Amino acid sequence: MKVKHVWIRQQVLEEIQQGRYGRRLPTKQQLAERFGVSVGTISRALDALCQEGWLEYKRGAGIYACVPSVPRVKQIAFVVSAPADVMEHTYHGPLFRALCDVCAEANINLMAAFIPVPEWQHLPERYPGTAFYVAAPPATSVDVLTSLWHQGIPLVAAGASWREPVAFPTIDSDNHDGARRGVEYLLHLGHRRIAYVNGSEDSTNCRDRLAGYLDALRAWGIEAKPQWIIRPDDDTHLSPSARNALVDLLLMPDRPTAIFCAGYFLTLGVMSLAEQLGIAIPRQVSVLGTDDPVSAQYLNPPLTTLRQPLYQMGRRAAQVLLENATRRSGRTVVHEKLPMELVTRASCAPPEEQNR
Repeated sequence: MKVKHVWIRQQVLEEIQQGRYGRRLPTKQQLAERFGVSVGTISRALDALCQEGWLEYKRGAGIYACVPSVPRVKQIAFVVSAPADVMEHTYHGPLFRALCDVCAEANINLMAAFIPVPEWQHLPERYPGTAFYVAAPPATSVDVLTSLWHQGIPLVAAGASWREPVAFPTIDSDNHDGARRGVEYLLHLGHRRIAYVNGSEDSTNCRDRLAGYLDALRAWGIEAKPQWIIRPDDDTHLSPSARNALVDLLLMPDRPTAIFCAGYFLTLGVMSLAEQLGIAIPRQVSVLGTDDPVSAQYLNPPLTTLRQPLYQMGRRAAQVLLENATRRSGRTVVHEKLPMELVTRASCAPPEEQNR
């Protein structure tokens, strides 16, 4: 939970950026009454905004916003590394809608840019006066993003995080903790042979989910067998080699009693394959997914899954980007991870007695 003065600072800053106050702010007493806190708490929040250049005190006149008459950036670009229907995309869609809402509130233009990673170094030349909201950048993009940040280009990475702190802001789901809790749920159901279907090897999210899966098993004294980990190296479908490996795994006498999938479309592929092999879900194998689009609750059986707070994550990333793009001096580098939620439905159950 945020300290009160930190939360109030964020609320007042958003309202300054939205032009709610005009130039002059209410008095400290009025703000204290509005937020239900002490004048001292309000003072701490406003002092922080003064130090950051957003406010100034004028003796005998009050508190005034220091919003630049001309913003540092003309627009924000939603950057993805491959063409996609961002509005309908199960992952990018909520991020994009959140960014749309923040841009509308701040009255700033928004565009989408589908640019492969090797060309990101040219983003400032191609789109001058633009701040960059980079959606789910791959792990190997860290160097080019670091270079852009050091050039003074405002950017944020939404939906990615690195194990070592990086120079630029990142807002992500806590994929390691989510995966760990999801696998612990399967362990508590009685499963001990749990397979994992990974996504792209260059995805920071999938790296963290794999690490969470392994850590959960180790905490229970279980070492994952190499054949339990299926690596399609893709977030959208099972490659032929991954499909063959999964078929072999599911036809083994001591096959896994549960499968954890790193992505929604991978989960659909696993469920389809189980049906083709005549393996009943969840009676013969439980399936735990990742992500929770509307269709997940209508699958047969309805999917137990790890839900990411995608809209909230997208909105927070947009706020961080807008703060850095419009502030008068200095930049803030934050690395935040939002918790994932385990949504239990009917695709997971205790294993059959003979398979325990």
